[in-house]
Amino acid sequence: MSGSCSNPAFYRGTIRLWKWVQRATPPLLCHRVDESLLTYAAASPPRTHGVPPMGRQARAEGKHSIVISLDVQSAFGRVWWPKVLRTLKDLECPANIFKLVSSFLDDVQVFINYDGCRTSKNYSVGCPQGSNSGPLYWLLIANEALNLKFEEGVRLLAYADDLYLFIKATGKHTIQERATRALEQLDLWGKGVKISFAHQKTKLIPFGKKGKYKHPPYCRFAGNPIKLERRMKMLEVILDDGLNGMPHINYVRDKVQNILNRLTIAKHQRGLSGKVVKLLYKRALERILVYAAPAWWTGTARQIQRVTSIQRQMLLAISGAFRTTSTKALQICCGMELIDLVLDMEVAWFKISKLKEDVSPF
Repeated sequence: MSGSCSNPAFYRGTIRLWKWVQRATPPLLCHRVDESLLTYAAASPPRTHGVPPMGRQARAEGKHSIVISLDVQSAFGRVWWPKVLRTLKDLECPANIFKLVSSFLDDVQVFINYDGCRTSKNYSVGCPQGSNSGPLYWLLIANEALNLKFEEGVRLLAYADDLYLFIKATGKHTIQERATRALEQLDLWGKGVKISFAHQKTKLIPFGKKGKYKHPPYCRFAGNPIKLERRMKMLEVILDDGLNGMPHINYVRDKVQNILNRLTIAKHQRGLSGKVVKLLYKRALERILVYAAPAWWTGTARQIQRVTSIQRQMLLAISGAFRTTSTKALQICCGMELIDLVLDMEVAWFKISKLKEDVSPF
């Protein structure tokens, strides 16, 4: 290779090296920031474990409640870097890591060459080109929203780039007033960190104190009306205003049935044995069925009947038995636990490991 600086091939090795550094630095940086803030996260008070349990608790207290879903426009790509650095400083991030983050975000420009002219502009919002650190920077920004001081009966939750505002009160007008004040706080916070909310995606789901909330409060966010929903999808869990979990079970039933149909075809065309199908059931289909069980499983007779019918379809595919075979016989022949007991175990394990609660087997 020629050593002339005018030869583009001369810079090929350098470009590759810089590309490797550019890709390797952000993951290492994110790992170091996570480690440095681990102590702070461990010392912080635990966040609530989910919206449905909060709705049931409000119902037990004789209060109405609502959840407002807020969507941040391009959250990962619109992070304001000066705010990230300020947040790291407030969290007492170690000096060496802070300097590394600062140098990674410092003096970034976007430029364009056109018709012999070069135009550039400073770049301080978004995710650095070629970096996967956007989610981490967004979490540092969202942490400030989670620490906002709301009035009694108002809580804020964050899942990835979505924010959920939970409000409970005894009366309709009280909920409406608290929601208005809380949304004003969030709107003011959003302007301070240079983010905007997708008002067309803002939704509200009500939970009545004795069942469905027939006449929920009418709320607005930044002058835009909030759309009322009776069902809301949150992290692949379908929430319903009755908090009975049946819409989610029906959603999972359709998903499992589609997978099971393809699996049955593969079983006959590819000669999959019952042991293989059983393994796929235990490792995949059952996990889909019990996903986020603490959020929707209450163990009612209606829920047990529905999830048992879903498990029955799986057991028929495993055993190849006639459809007239009883469900109990299928469970015994296939060596499978009752699915409602598996769900009870998932909920109990969550309470023991995450909530540190005592669980009685009776």
